[in-house]
Amino acid sequence: MTTLRRDLIIHRTPDAVELVDTLLERAVPLPASLGPLPEPGAAVHDSALASWLSEHLLAESPAIDGIREAGWAARARRVVHRPEFGETAGNWGLARTLPPWVSLAWHEPERWRRLAEQRAAGTRLLRLEGFLTLEAAADFRATVVATATERCENPYASAWWQRDTDAAPSWRAALTQGGLRELLGACCGVVLPSAIQMNAWRLDRGDHMALHSDGTRYAATVSLGLSEAWTAAKGGAIAFGWPTADGLAVQERWLPHAGDLLLFAVEATLWHAVEEVRHPGRVTLTGQYLLDAGG
Repeated sequence: MTTLRRDLIIHRTPDAVELVDTLLERAVPLPASLGPLPEPGAAVHDSALASWLSEHLLAESPAIDGIREAGWAARARRVVHRPEFGETAGNWGLARTLPPWVSLAWHEPERWRRLAEQRAAGTRLLRLEGFLTLEAAADFRATVVATATERCENPYASAWWQRDTDAAPSWRAALTQGGLRELLGACCGVVLPSAIQMNAWRLDRGDHMALHSDGTRYAATVSLGLSEAWTAAKGGAIAFGWPTADGLAVQERWLPHAGDLLLFAVEATLWHAVEEVRHPGRVTLTGQYLLDAGG
């Protein structure tokens, strides 16, 4: 039996009903098609309403009990203790040697130093927004669209692709031969090998990639967004989170905007998937640095 959470405050106006959730610090409007609501702590007999409440964590459950317990325990400590962080090191001046198709902002050494400090402080997903110039992003996009013409249809992915592509030689060269590889590795806190597998991807409406953690062959992954005028409503985000019986409990998402770069060191617990695309035109170049190919 579904029970409305006992700690909710129901706020009613002539036009709407809101459930004020002080535990998760939010106000959730009740859809007009659902209702009426019972009193907090009472059983919910309508199946559609019960399903909606459970989906939005507004029903009593073991998960909510765990959040309550953990929240009050954390508040009782008053002071949040952090671990001891190590020092970061990197030749940040290499930023000035990057190719001209890298945006001017990323030619600044301080930008890279700060990114490395974010990683040292515990940020696992490093977002290099506006990494490419708009002109370079458009050129790379045109190359990938013309290249990713083989259909990949298996339990792991539904997409158009070219495996280990040579379609963008200047991008591959920058990732493997120049100062960019050293900078990316310093930000990740690992020494990146020179070998990389780079895949060109084009996902149309309905395409997706299944849940995975990038395996043990890779040191780090870079995903270059080449999707023009992309929006959250178009889907196709790389969703990161934790696997559950229902799929993936998403903690954050990255949208493949044209010119943006996503970087992360591969970890067994860094689960992710590409959510179903709802609009044609999702384009990326994804590279994995190969541990078993030497440095």
